[in-house]
Amino acid sequence: MAYEFWYMSTSAGLEARSGWQFVAVSAGAGTAMRDAVLPWLRYKAPPDTPIDLVAEDEARLPVAFSYAPSELGLVFAECRPHGEDFMGRPGNFLGHAVLTTPDEIEGLRPIELWQSAWSTATPPARLPDDNLPPAQPALPGTEVDPVRVMSWLRQAGPRAEHFLAALIEAVLPLLGGHRGRIVIVTDEAPDVVRWIAAVSYSLPADLAQRLSFVTYSGDPAIAGTLVVGTTPAVWAAVGGGPAYFAESLEAPATASSIFARSIAQLWASEELRALGELVSMAGSLATVAMPQHHEYAAILGLLSRPGESTADLLRLAGTKAITEALRVGAHHFPDDDWQHRELGVGWTFEAYATVAESAAAAGQQRFAESAVLHCVEAVCRVPARQSRVPRVRSLSAATKDAAAGMLITALNSITSVDELTDLVTLADQLTGVCPESDIRRAAVGCGRRGTVDLVKVLTMPKYPRELILAGVLGGLEEAPTEVMDRVLTPQARLGLEDRDLTATPRIALVVLVDIARRVPKRRIECSRRALALVSAHVSVVSALKHIWEVPPTPENCLEIFGRPGHPRPVPPASPEVLELCSRAWATYAVSGTAPVMLARRLQEFPGAGRPVGAMVDAVLVLGLAALDGTDEREAREGARAIGQWYGAAGPVTARRVLDAVAAWMLQVSPKGVRAVGPSLRAPLAAFASSAPDGPMRKAVDRIDQVNKPRRHLFRRPS
Repeated sequence: MAYEFWYMSTSAGLEARSGWQFVAVSAGAGTAMRDAVLPWLRYKAPPDTPIDLVAEDEARLPVAFSYAPSELGLVFAECRPHGEDFMGRPGNFLGHAVLTTPDEIEGLRPIELWQSAWSTATPPARLPDDNLPPAQPALPGTEVDPVRVMSWLRQAGPRAEHFLAALIEAVLPLLGGHRGRIVIVTDEAPDVVRWIAAVSYSLPADLAQRLSFVTYSGDPAIAGTLVVGTTPAVWAAVGGGPAYFAESLEAPATASSIFARSIAQLWASEELRALGELVSMAGSLATVAMPQHHEYAAILGLLSRPGESTADLLRLAGTKAITEALRVGAHHFPDDDWQHRELGVGWTFEAYATVAESAAAAGQQRFAESAVLHCVEAVCRVPARQSRVPRVRSLSAATKDAAAGMLITALNSITSVDELTDLVTLADQLTGVCPESDIRRAAVGCGRRGTVDLVKVLTMPKYPRELILAGVLGGLEEAPTEVMDRVLTPQARLGLEDRDLTATPRIALVVLVDIARRVPKRRIECSRRALALVSAHVSVVSALKHIWEVPPTPENCLEIFGRPGHPRPVPPASPEVLELCSRAWATYAVSGTAPVMLARRLQEFPGAGRPVGAMVDAVLVLGLAALDGTDEREAREGARAIGQWYGAAGPVTARRVLDAVAAWMLQVSPKGVRAVGPSLRAPLAAFASSAPDGPMRKAVDRIDQVNKPRRHLFRRPS
């Protein structure tokens, strides 16, 4: 049953006096009921209101529609300007109140009675009257239904979502028992009604009935409601302060909860059905402490919603809150359909991983396995370095097979090793399935394209490092030089220096040159490793030149190849070997122990039977050694060898040989000069022309003298 009350300033009311008093009430509405509604029957016009009001101005003044629970029931009141009082003074108002019970408005939010039959009623024709019939049943107005509110919020712009979230966030503590009030400031009084309606529809019905409000107050400091609407003029007159300014959509800076932000997003996306489900779920969790039940309801509602904003909210909620929400949901809604919905799509990997771990911890295996598959799908769709792998145990065989299938398919389209690492890590840790052939093929492609950071690969765990690194290096070996130079950074070369790179000789040579330049003491080792690659059908001449930017000595070469008779395996007498020895003989002495031993060692190499290049130098060096010996016969043989192969020797070595041959010819017997002289006369003469008084000129003269035809002093008579 609902009781009705009318209140104004009059010369004769129910109290048989003049002044402010009740002028009409329902039958049976005693003094206690009148006292219960009286605090809400007040009105103070804004301070900028003209004194000489006309009817049109009066109609534009804000109407104070209020609602508040009381000990005797629920109070609805509406106060509006009503001309002059009985003495002709301005400031009179007409107050109308209804006292009812919660049963009368079951299924309604109190704000829905704005512009309803209760708030638009007219006073009775006969005043005073204390025998009014009971108020008519509560019927909602048509101005603030959810669809209209949603349309109005859309027109308010994108900032309305944040403003609404701030209002909801501020209301919840007040409904939980905190002291304070929310002041909404605007010149448009109907906007206050709409904001209150949006907040009311965002709350479970029982909480909405605890949300007291007044749409306009001329003295907000003494308003006894949780939400107070007022105008800028009133707010400035009372000193201002923190408030919610509806026209500019400015709210005090506070962090909104997951519940408030979720509700505001649903309003903005115009998902009224989802909004109603979330609010209903929050109401069903009322046994959980406030405001946790709102947060848990929001989290359960978010689980099936798509979009990046949903993922952001779940990330903010965190694993612990999601886990608890799932546990609470399973307890309160064991058969509810939320447990059978699919997870939202389009989330980030991190959001799916959070839900997977939370669901596993809460015993919600279906959600956990679904989230794991979404984790795999997210990485396959937009590969990125994930910070962690969700910890979910005991995945079903079907989930493992589905995840493995997605991962293997994704291997065919990856573009970088970072992406490949994501897939391999997930495959190994989630499914235990690791298709090595597919992984290696993908790694080869990354290496060939150069889309790889070798330093990252080298710092991976042993598995899958070795598998991926082998493929990457194989692809990089086939890549163009510019790609290889870009990938083999100084730090990458440093990480590869102790690895066996025999299978990738091009990469090996780059690494060996880098080692030799950084650590000159390791040039011997680097040379040996480089020469071991000769059989891999690559040229190491350039690499050896870079390793030995300062030419090696014959002693260095002996350290590389070993001394004569040394058991160390040696490479064939290839251009690389010959080039290295030639540089040694061309730069340093060609006589002495080390050069001779090097020449003998070189003749032990496979393929040294036919002198070419440095092999000729070796023959000449050994010939010179014979010239320096005491055995004249060996000296002559050495001289013959020099004469035979001199023309094929390098220019530097040749000049040094000629110097030694010239000195020998000046002291050897004519027989020795005759053995080698003719073949070397021309080159000796060529060098002698530049030094007429030098040893070479004398050697040429001696050759000519020894080979001059003999004249007989005595001739046989004719």
